[in-house]
Amino acid sequence: MNLPLWLDLGNFLMKIANITVTKNRFLIKRKLANMTKKEDEKINGLLLKADSVLFGNPKEAILITEEILKLDKRNINALNIKARALGNMLKYEEEIECYNQMLDIEPDNVYALTEKGFCYDRLLNFKEALKCFDKALKINPNYVHALVNKADTLSSLSEFNSFGETDYTEAIAYYDRALAIDPNDHSALNNKGFKLKSLKRYKEAIECFNKILTIDPKNKTALNMKKEITQLLKNKKEE
Repeated sequence: MNLPLWLDLGNFLMKIANITVTKNRFLIKRKLANMTKKEDEKINGLLLKADSVLFGNPKEAILITEEILKLDKRNINALNIKARALGNMLKYEEEIECYNQMLDIEPDNVYALTEKGFCYDRLLNFKEALKCFDKALKINPNYVHALVNKADTLSSLSEFNSFGETDYTEAIAYYDRALAIDPNDHSALNNKGFKLKSLKRYKEAIECFNKILTIDPKNKTALNMKKEITQLLKNKKEE
């Protein structure tokens, strides 16, 4: 996914939002914003500082991003870090507002659309969540992050509306779409495995957790689930 960002932070930006940075676009943006090299360097340093305290001290991260936004109110990197910090504090309504600001700048930003949808899911507003994921997938049908999140929301919606056995058929179809693009996506494998287990499709569920263990042999969740499902299969044979 290529988002038009304008800060030449290399791997830092790749880490915070899976973004490819184009230096020339940054130079154009700096000229339009009349930013000096000193201001540019100050913002870069503040972004790195905000990212470093994002999980340990989200309140400080928010204060730092607000300082950046006083210098450059359209700084998507600062808005993204602020949004994530708010999410760490479970302030999903405020997090959504940050993504709205990002989308005002870049309406086709599939990352922001997907994260906004995730926030709606946390707020149990499944209808709005699905709207966000669908809009992201209309822009990029192969965006794995949106496919997995849509599958998760469909699962939650099925559970919420279920009066008996939950039907995860549609959700599993979206996990499969994601895995067709990225066979090693941990979230898709893990969540699909849990849904298959709930449907008593034990052999298929074990395949998901086995796949995770080929990637991460010490994954505790996959190890525990494989052990539990193996026992369920054994009990089933003994019946």
